[in-house]
Order: sequence, then C-alpha cells, then structure tokens
Amino acid sequence: MRQPKLALLVAAGATLILTACGGGGEDPTATTEAPPTSAASPTPAETTKNVTPRTTLPPRTPGADYDEAAATALINATVLLPEDLDVLSAWTVQSDAPQDNAAFAAAQPDQAGDIDACGRLTGRTVTLQPEDIISAFIGGETLTFFSQLTVYKNEAGATTCAELAAQRLVAPGALARLFAGVFVDPNAVVVTPVDYPAVGDGSFAATLTGQTNAQGTVIDITILVVGFRSRNVSAAVGSVRSGSAPPSDELKQYVDMVLQRLEANQ
Repeated sequence: MRQPKLALLVAAGATLILTACGGGGEDPTATTEAPPTSAASPTPAETTKNVTPRTTLPPRTPGADYDEAAATALINATVLLPEDLDVLSAWTVQSDAPQDNAAFAAAQPDQAGDIDACGRLTGRTVTLQPEDIISAFIGGETLTFFSQLTVYKNEAGATTCAELAAQRLVAPGALARLFAGVFVDPNAVVVTPVDYPAVGDGSFAATLTGQTNAQGTVIDITILVVGFRSRNVSAAVGSVRSGSAPPSDELKQYVDMVLQRLEANQ
C-alpha cells in the first residue's frame, strides 16, 4: 500500500482556513443548522499536559501592540510539536510552514488588503503525522494533527479579520473550498457543524468529509477542525482520519493545550 501523503495536503488547507477566516467570529457553517454550544468555556487544565512555553518570550509592555518578533516568539512557544503528542505514539513533523505577510499576499492576493486592515503580522502551520502512518491508516487511527496560528498587532485587528471571515464563509461550500488542495472535489465535500464547547473569544467546530488523492489512490477522509480566537491570535487545531470522523475528545486536549499556552503568554 502506498503511504497516503495526507499531512502535506492538510497543511495547505490549514494555512488557508486561518489566513482566510481569522479563526474566530461567527460559525462559518452558518448556512446549515448551527451547532449547539456550551455557555461556558472548556476546562483545559484537566487534560493539558504542559503550558510552559518552549522558548523564552521577549519582554513586552502590557497592553502594547505586538511586533513581528513578539508574534513569532508567541507562535513558536505555542504550536503543537511531536513531543506534545507522545502519549499517543511516535509522531514526526511532516511539514512546518511559516507564512509572513509577503507569503500571505502571494497565496491570497484577493485578501492582501487584510494585512493593513487587520494588522496581520505572521503565521505558521505545523502538521504532524505518525512515524508509522501505514499502520495508523490500516487501523483507522488518526493520520494527522495540525495547528495553525496567525498573530495580529492587537485584538481589534484580529476581531476585524474574524468579522471579514464570517462574511466570506457564509456562502455554501466556502469552507470546503478553503481545502481545495486537499479534496478531489470541494463541491462534493460534506461540511457538518460539530457540537463542541466554546473556545477562547469566539470559535467554531466542523467536520469536512470528502475524497483525497493520496499518490494516485483516492481515499475517503474526514477533517475535524476547531477554529478560535484568543485576543490577538487566531488559531486552528485539527485532526484527520480515513473512514470515520476523528473523535472530538481526542482532539480536545490539543485544542486546550494551544489555548492555555496562548492565554499564559499573551
């Protein structure tokens, strides 16, 4: 069996979903039945392994706008890396893609104006896969975890981009088309809102089910993604399985981990 190169495809999609939607605001699947949400935020302390930053953050004046250096340091201290997933199995970095404003403008020229409108600084997507992805695929286990963060100068800018995203993603199929590089036919992707506790300052959760081409073999996959905003940062944390939807309770500990790291260091 050929190794399904899902992680690389999903990395592209994860980058698109956050640079395009800001990772917060209203539910981008609002054209379907809205998912019920909890009035209270989740309690990440029960499941989070570690909120200690892995890098030393530069000193900042409380309340001051972020600059690119501070934004990069915050991202580097927050994104999921293999050691965060070692309770599951041996994991490795499949792709690690920083995206500065020049890269964002090149990838999304129709949204280049958001850089100034929102005060976008930088972003990064890290995609992880099991070292033994063949066994994971055969066993119906999770094939990919990804985390993506975009940092803005301040909370007002992040909120502005979240509002712009909500406007863009109300169109039917808009969320699936953000993963155009993942799915063979984005128009055939089934997007389903997920009942998931509220996260941060605004969030959504959904699954996207469709077909992907893994080195010439077309397989069914489902992406579970939780997008949220924490002050001046938009984030998405997700997972991928083939043949079944990734379980929310498996992903929750990593959503919580990212949120707690952000809140501890913003």
